[in-house]
Amino acid sequence: SFSVALRRRLRREHSKAQTPLTTMSSSKKTLLTFDVDGTLIKSVGENANRFHKNAFSYGFQKIFGLDTTIDVVSHHGSTDKLIIRSVLEYHKIDAERIENELENVANAMIEYATENIHD
Repeated sequence: SFSVALRRRLRREHSKAQTPLTTMSSSKKTLLTFDVDGTLIKSVGENANRFHKNAFSYGFQKIFGLDTTIDVVSHHGSTDKLIIRSVLEYHKIDAERIENELENVANAMIEYATENIHD
């Protein structure tokens, strides 16, 4: 999933910098989780789940050149990869191309997150 992959990438980056995640802050720890479909927290309004939605949009634009959001499909209770498939199917992208590029979209989402984590 997106949050697991993001956690892995952040760990790799911190290990490259030789800064273990456990030493980042001895008194304060941060839990990063994504709840794009509102399962854990009901979020409403224009900025609801903005970070995660922006990561999807970035992936669709980077890999497929699509200017879209996940809001074009019903995504409640869906995994990230199912959401990616559903949005691309909505835009009539060929099923074989979706399968071939699925991981690239997920990786682009992680790229977005790592570059924008402090926004």
